[in-house]
Parts: sequence; C-alpha cells; structure tokens
Amino acid sequence: MKSIFISTMLLCALSGFSQNYGNKVDPSKGFIEKLKVAGEKTQSILCSFNQTKYMAVLTKPNISSGIFYYKKEQNICLEYTLPKGNLIVMSQGKFKIVSEEKTTILEMKSNPMMQQMGIMLTACMTGDLKLFGSDSQTEYYESKLYYTVIIMPNDKKLKKYLKQIILKFDKKDMTLETMLMKENDTDYTQYEFKDKKLNSTIDPDKFKI
Repeated sequence: MKSIFISTMLLCALSGFSQNYGNKVDPSKGFIEKLKVAGEKTQSILCSFNQTKYMAVLTKPNISSGIFYYKKEQNICLEYTLPKGNLIVMSQGKFKIVSEEKTTILEMKSNPMMQQMGIMLTACMTGDLKLFGSDSQTEYYESKLYYTVIIMPNDKKLKKYLKQIILKFDKKDMTLETMLMKENDTDYTQYEFKDKKLNSTIDPDKFKI
C-alpha cells in the first residue's frame, strides 16, 4: 500500500510538470533559429540550480542545490552548496564526481546517464540541435512563455537508463529553465536553473579534472 501511495504521488508530480507544454510546433518555424542565435552569443553561463531527485523507493524527494557553471565547449561544473562540498565536473570527455569527500574520475562514455546529461546541456547552451541525436524521437511545444523539447531515446543501451528528457527554454533569452531526466515511470531527476548571468568570466579551474 505504501509503495502504491508513493508511486501515485510521483506520477502526480510528473503530470504537474508536463501539463502546460502548449501547442505542438514545427521547430524549423522559429525555435531552431532562435536557439542557434542565442547559442552563438553565449560563451558562458553562471547561475544557481536546484536538483530534485524522485525515486519510488524514497518516502520524499532528495533535494540539492548549488552553482552551475558552463563555458564553451562542453565545460560543465555543478558545485553543490547542499550538500556542501559535493561536485560534478564534465570536461574533455571525462567527468569528476566529489561526494562525501571521495573523488571519482571516469570517462564520460562509461556512464550513459552522465554522458547524456553533458550532451543535452551542451546542446542547449550552444544551440546545436544535432547533439540531441538522430537516434531519438523529438517533439517540440510552444506556450506563451516557454519552448519545451521532449526527447525519447531509441538506442537500446541508453533506454535502459533513460526513458525521456524534457527541456524547457525561457523564450525571452532562449536559456534553459528546467531539465527533467526521466529514468522510468516513477524515477526522475529535475534541474531548475535560476538567476542566470550570461558571458561572465569564469575561473578555468572550475573545470579542472
């Protein structure tokens, strides 16, 4: 009974995220060009982020937060302030995770979820939709304030880890507002990006692995 209740609550949360996509649109009629232009102008992004992880086995979501850094090309850093000291860095085909004072460094290709996260963030920041991948189903929606892109991987290996990615862009500046990575019907991780500063100077050491 408890597991049914938790699953129901998680599905309600998912439906709340998805209910206001707006109308389905042809991406060639505005979205692609706007994202490309914004990506060409953006050399770096500095902002705060909130990370919420939902799992059917948990009684409540796991919430984290911190500072997000991005610098062309595919230099990404999530510096956590909650829990303080945790860190994720993606650069030059590798990623580093610092958790509970333990550091792990691996090749991006060894972790499909982490690799896909890096690819998606880079695609959003650079405006290069080719990075979304040809081996996937992609749908585009437009509302008054946002564009939403829904990506469903077709690759069998990736589908074991990732069922769907939902990206929401602020139409004012075409920056990424939220990214939801849905692992299955009940488990997913959502990132919210706030207080964005474009083209700020970022210390290169933030991306050191």
